Amino acid sequence: MYDIVGVGHNCIDRLCIVEDYPKEDSSTHITKIEIQGGGAVATAMVCASRLGKSTTIIGPIGKDAVSTEIIELLKSDGVDCSNLNTIDSIG
Repeated sequence: MYDIVGVGHNCIDRLCIVEDYPKEDSSTHITKIEIQGGGAVATAMVCASRLGKSTTIIGPIGKDAVSTEIIELLKSDGVDCSNLNTIDSIG
């Protein structure tokens, strides 16, 4: 049914774009924050899906807003999320 089945955890990566690379013991300002799905297996499933393979992911996922965001990101890249196991809490 699928070309590739991935088993693993999912997460959200928040990538911060900064004005410049800060020098030691200094700071910089964040100019933009980008949100991307993360986790090694999830990233691999998105990559394979973008290359035309049918993919699904098996693993735990929470019941909160971040989990909903993860599922939406995966689905938007064509990853089937019907095999994720929704649980009350992870950890």
